[in-house]
Amino acid sequence: MHEARTPPTQASAHVEAVLDRLEAALDGETAALRAGGVASLQPFIDIKTQSLLTLSQLPGGQLIHAKRLAALRAKLDANARMLAMHAEAVSEVATIIAAAMEEQSSDRTYTSASHRKRA
Repeated sequence: MHEARTPPTQASAHVEAVLDRLEAALDGETAALRAGGVASLQPFIDIKTQSLLTLSQLPGGQLIHAKRLAALRAKLDANARMLAMHAEAVSEVATIIAAAMEEQSSDRTYTSASHRKRA
């Protein structure tokens, strides 16, 4: 029994639709990060994950035009740079908050000034 194959034009249209969704998600996420105030990246993550999963399951014979892949690569690189910048900012803010919390929680019982007051 032979497996039914999708005609190349229909398969190509499917690949193009998946790439369109992926590029739109990358553009949307990158724009949202640039604008600031992103409440949740989860919708973008979901679309990217599903699109990449779909692309990874393409039959071996499926070809994607090199120009389209180059454009996708550029969008992935821009998105990765923006995500890295935001991750670094979050890390810096977390470090500042942790230091402030530690300073606030310290009751300074053993500071040299309090030691001198007792002596």
